[in-house]
Amino acid sequence: MVKHLKELQTKSNIERYIGIYFICLITVILGILKMANIINISWIWVISPFWIILCIGGIVIILAIIFELICFILSNKDKYGN
Repeated sequence: MVKHLKELQTKSNIERYIGIYFICLITVILGILKMANIINISWIWVISPFWIILCIGGIVIILAIIFELICFILSNKDKYGN
């Protein structure tokens, strides 16, 4: 049972890091192509895989905070009858 659990954790960690490595790979490839003058795009777009993921993460966090605030307000409204 413990061995099976460790295997699942290892697979989960590998799957989690595949996305990070993929984003880094895309950024490195875009950087190399930009420095070799093969593509003519702005440096903002070269590093875009990083900031797009950061923006998505920020939006998810903001939505989670809004959801928690709404739940908190509704639960207090039910408690105090306001």
